[in-house]
Amino acid sequence: RLFTEISAPSPSSLLGYFDPPKRKRSASRGDSEMTRQERLEKFLAEARASHGLPQAAVVKLRTFLKTCLPLPVNLNQAINVLKDALASLSKEQDGKQDEDAKLLRRFEDAGRIIKHLESLSKTLHQIGIFPLVDSPNNSNELSMP
Repeated sequence: RLFTEISAPSPSSLLGYFDPPKRKRSASRGDSEMTRQERLEKFLAEARASHGLPQAAVVKLRTFLKTCLPLPVNLNQAINVLKDALASLSKEQDGKQDEDAKLLRRFEDAGRIIKHLESLSKTLHQIGIFPLVDSPNNSNELSMP
């Protein structure tokens, strides 16, 4: 539930890709909805209290999610945001004395996976297959090579 509510791109970021811009709604409507930050804090508190999530994991999750979510709609921008989030986590871990070999290996694995995603994106662009949001013809159909 946390990732569904917090990681989805905002509807306003998608409007430019699918529909022409429409009139914005009045801002006088009540602001009763929680912000993403408030929802994140609520979910992390629930995970800590109800599911026994360690405080160190809460801090790492908060750092990662604040840095990268919501992900941009553009694939290359999303990959760059993930790289930055991973770098911020690894920098945070570098300052600690009790470096765990398994944790460092996990950071390296995550970095390797992000590099593979970046490579896949570049390969797809080179052979002429674009995501719909990057499509040169802006149609709702897949572009074929």
